[in-house]
Order: sequence, then C-alpha cells, then structure tokens
Amino acid sequence: MISRGSIAPLFVIADGALGFCSTLEDLEEFKETKHGRCRVHKIKNVVNCFPKRLQPQVKGVFHDMMNAEKRSDGLVKKTFVDLFHDKYPNGVNKLEKDCEKLSVFFFPAVHWQYIRTTRGAGSAPIAVSMAFKLFEQSSKKWRRIRSPELAQILLLEIDFKDGVELKTSRNQEHVA
Repeated sequence: MISRGSIAPLFVIADGALGFCSTLEDLEEFKETKHGRCRVHKIKNVVNCFPKRLQPQVKGVFHDMMNAEKRSDGLVKKTFVDLFHDKYPNGVNKLEKDCEKLSVFFFPAVHWQYIRTTRGAGSAPIAVSMAFKLFEQSSKKWRRIRSPELAQILLLEIDFKDGVELKTSRNQEHVA
C-alpha cells in the first residue's frame, strides 16, 4: 500500500491481536502510527473478571470513562480502581494494562463513534461508502493498468508462460 502511494494512518484500532500491532511496529513507514485497543473487545475481557451481578455496574463505570469529554476525565480511573481493586484486582489490572491504548481515539469528537472500536461501520451502506472513499483516495497515486481489456482473460484461467499465452486444450475450451 505504501509503495502505491498510501500514507500510514495516524492510528489503528486492534482487538488485542498482537501479531497485527507487532507487524506494524516492524515497518518503518508505520513507526509514527499510534496503536489503539478496541473498547468493545476490552470491556468483554474486563467484565469477564467480575461476577455476573456486578457486570452491569462494571460496564457502566467503564462506559463513563470511555465516553468522557476529555482524556483527563476519561482515563482518571480512580473511581473504577476504588470500587473494584480490593476484591477484583484481575479486572482492574486488565483495564490498567491497556488504558493508554484505550485513549488513542481522542481525535476530533465527531469521529469518536467510528474509531473507538474494531466493530463495523454500523450498516452495510456506510461500510461500502467508507471503503469506496478510502480506495478512491488511495488510488489517486496508483499507476493505471495498461491494456485493461486484457485483464479479462485472467478470469478465464488461461495459462501463460513468460508472458505469452500457451495454446493448450484447456485454453481452447474457453475460446469455444
């Protein structure tokens, strides 16, 4: 993508897939890309450390932190720690482990609903629109394919050797 003119994103949101983030860290072009943690996946991991009776309360406090207007409001996890650390240190530790990665989304507020999670765009038409716009923007620097009409023969599974079409019985079936 980079060699075709795309630029590295400001940040990426992942569901905790260590391979994805470590791969980005290994690429020079992505050294400045911030790594975020999907809050939907993270809350599931955190909530599983608590008994069922407390899970709604845990979710509520978690959502209050994540929906805060400012980073300083959202990640002051004092309330969460005060409420739960003594009895449920594993749940608190899971939250604290990724607190910084959960705050990467503090970009313009209008975009928050799209960038806090790895979950879909909300509907198929919105996802298609977003993908189209991404490809449209990226393709501005792509080289045009020469002889696009010849690309159709690739779909016919015609055999080639050294860039020249082979005259085989399999190829002849497609012609007939």
